Amino acid sequence: MIKYKIGDKVKVIDDNTHGVIREIKENEVIIESEDGFDFTFYFHEILPDIGMEEEIEESQAVEETKKPKKKKKKSTKFKEFETKGEKEDRLHQEELEKLINENFAKNSDIYREKLEAKYKKEIKVSKKRKGTFVLDLHYGQLENYSSQLPTNHILKRQLNAAINGIEKAKNENYKKVILIHGKGKGVLEAEVKKYLDSENYTHYDADFRQYKLGATEIEL
Repeated sequence: MIKYKIGDKVKVIDDNTHGVIREIKENEVIIESEDGFDFTFYFHEILPDIGMEEEIEESQAVEETKKPKKKKKKSTKFKEFETKGEKEDRLHQEELEKLINENFAKNSDIYREKLEAKYKKEIKVSKKRKGTFVLDLHYGQLENYSSQLPTNHILKRQLNAAINGIEKAKNENYKKVILIHGKGKGVLEAEVKKYLDSENYTHYDADFRQYKLGATEIEL
């Protein structure tokens, strides 16, 4: 995530507000607009103004050189981070392979396929559905963003990210998806809901206490 400092020039996503950062809090910043008014925004609602990117990239490069180099970890046969369901599936598969190999050595006259069929019945692979998949569609949170893209191209990338996120959640067996699109002028929200309606998804505003009116919850 971009590190801002007081005095940085920024602009607001989904809005025409431009200004300078006057104060930085834990999760938000106070911006003095070009008209002299103060506004408060969350970090994910702003982007560097054009002309500031090189300065940010240079400062981030300096910070990277200061960081101590981490020792490379030995590669493993499975992902370093895995969900509870994925871990159960992996352990079940390892147990299945162990039983097959042990019994295949003891009973060389029995085909591996028969052993596999036998032990698959005894070891049930987890098929439980996962909870909620959350995806932030604010442009500054997407990979390889460029603040110099035209607005219509930015909107298209955000919508594609939403569609791909929903498909990923379905493939990974999630129950629900929350798309964080922000408030702004409501253009992105309208496009997202238009797509959801066209695909007959059940959707509604996400928890107001957590997302205000800036997110949509989808049932899969």
